[in-house]
Amino acid sequence: MNKNGFSRCGELYIGRLQREGRFSTAHVYKNALFSFSNFCGTQNVSFRQVTRECLRRYGQHLSDCGLKPNTVSTYMRMLRSIYNRGVEAGSAPYVPRLFHDVYTGVDVRQKKALPATELHKLLYEDPKTDRLRRTQAIAGLMFQFCGMSFADLSHLEKSALDSNVLRYNRVKTKTPMSVEVLDSAQEMLEQLRNRRSPRPGCPDYLFGILQGDKKRKDEKAYREYQSALRRFNNHLKGLAKALRLTSPVTSYTLRHSWATTAKYRGVPIEMISESLGHKSIKTTQIYLKGFGLKERTEVNKMKKALLKCIAASVAALTLLGAVTVIILKSPKKKSSFTESEETTVAALYTITDYNGKIALFKRGYSMPVEIFDVNTNSLPQSDRELIIVGVTAYSDEEAQKLVEDYTS
Repeated sequence: MNKNGFSRCGELYIGRLQREGRFSTAHVYKNALFSFSNFCGTQNVSFRQVTRECLRRYGQHLSDCGLKPNTVSTYMRMLRSIYNRGVEAGSAPYVPRLFHDVYTGVDVRQKKALPATELHKLLYEDPKTDRLRRTQAIAGLMFQFCGMSFADLSHLEKSALDSNVLRYNRVKTKTPMSVEVLDSAQEMLEQLRNRRSPRPGCPDYLFGILQGDKKRKDEKAYREYQSALRRFNNHLKGLAKALRLTSPVTSYTLRHSWATTAKYRGVPIEMISESLGHKSIKTTQIYLKGFGLKERTEVNKMKKALLKCIAASVAALTLLGAVTVIILKSPKKKSSFTESEETTVAALYTITDYNGKIALFKRGYSMPVEIFDVNTNSLPQSDRELIIVGVTAYSDEEAQKLVEDYTS
């Protein structure tokens, strides 16, 4: 492999992210690099191959594969970041407006918030089965805790709960947060509470969503979370179907729905931004764009129970401390990538689409080693987009686990 090539630059950065325990970010970079390498027909992409025309054709390829604009944008921004790192290291030429012809923005038309009537059904109508009731309880807590993300909810530890107040740092941004546990949330909290004894050196989670048998910085803990997220999204899909909802529902739906509902009940955007733990109000504005008269009318017709939940959860929330922004100095330019940097191991398996079905490919084989009787189009949108570009596994055990997640 070219020691100073584009692929090498990306792999070194992925290795650095993994060593820092930033497995989620590393996962996105890994998928973007894998997808782009497959498009280029080589696992050793050079910087010379990354041209405006190549990027334009790659963007069109992703769109033709059915990926949404925001997913295309994410992949392009990952590639741009890798290229910029090559420029900083002196291994790639600076090309003005290299990514000018591809989409790197945010498509606010991809609305994720539920209509108010469907949101009320999702949170309050009995789905009739214990599994779906548990899923509904998780969704209810996410909503009542001011649109808390699934990552934050699942990683809450028992020490975070103090006299009916949750104090925690956001998983994504490390922003310190505090929210009161309302009486309406107590029953759901008890239903989901983790009863297991803590393991030495492992987190003692508040809820039984994660096992708590892996160390915080262990990559296995990240993989367990990803598995839990996929399972929750699949169960949300089942809950929506059982309640006869017509809108798609994912873990993001609760967060966007809370923010949108709060907006149309007159909550200041600054308060919504703090409640969501956003570091920038611009992120909140992206959440809230694109909603018009129809959505406002829906909110005004909402059931009183839901409105009361919104008002109480906003009033209960306080933000602890100021957000500290740390600006790191740029490293000195290097003439090439050093050999001492840790390399990343090539993926052994790829789970992807094959003639409309989920299939397992092994490295070095042009045909799948196994095809599963699961239609790719039956997956939730977020899972479907990942499968289309390919989800990688680095061992037999990991491949088996991913297959179970996507096909069960």
